[in-house]
Amino acid sequence: MQAGLTGAARGLVLAALLAAVGAAALPLAGPGIAAAAAAGDTAQVRAPTPRLPGVGAVDTVRTNVWLAQAVLAEVVAEAAAALPPAPGDVVVRPLVQSPGNPLLIGAVEDLLSARGYTIFLDERDIADKAKAVPDPRLPAGGSELRLSCEEITLVYPRVGRRFGLWRQWVDRELSVTVTVTIVERETGRLLYDERMIRAYGDRVPADRFNEVRSSAYAFSDAEVAEGGWRRRVEQTVVLGTLAGLVALYFANTGS
Repeated sequence: MQAGLTGAARGLVLAALLAAVGAAALPLAGPGIAAAAAAGDTAQVRAPTPRLPGVGAVDTVRTNVWLAQAVLAEVVAEAAAALPPAPGDVVVRPLVQSPGNPLLIGAVEDLLSARGYTIFLDERDIADKAKAVPDPRLPAGGSELRLSCEEITLVYPRVGRRFGLWRQWVDRELSVTVTVTIVERETGRLLYDERMIRAYGDRVPADRFNEVRSSAYAFSDAEVAEGGWRRRVEQTVVLGTLAGLVALYFANTGS
């Protein structure tokens, strides 16, 4: 599967990498994220999202973490076309607890902040939302972007080897499944509702393979599929042993 992200331009656009997302926060002074606290009146300003310049830029190795956020950013960019024109308020509401939420929320922040939206993060439990009093720190109007990061899957399905022994390359395939819903906060009018599946595949040279791997998330590394090479090596060893025994037998009987 050699499809998905294409072009150096997309790599440049999606070169920012999210490292962590804070907890509750008030609106930032400028484009950014403001989070609503789950309870009480306390809130704190969240530090800016850390960035790692150059990760995923042209002529650099696309790490698995960078690749995951790049594919998530593609999902966000497609859904963002349904938002009313900027400037405007957007409340980002994750609907499920997922290891991919920090990367997905980071992709939203990067894209929508750059377009002039003011972003608020509301992480209150979705089951209690109907019972809860509306949080005064959230805007009454604007749009609500509901996100459900269902799955992020990374596999290494094939390995290329020289003479069946020395690894030359590893195929990498990453897919994400995200449900995105956008509604008007004042009227509840549905603007967008899609379950999106996006994937990307490429081939990583063996000498760069360890550079793309990461233990940061469960989906940022995987077991390497050996493609049956161990079985072929075992067969070769067995055949070689049999051939040696046969040769030794005839050598002994001939003398």
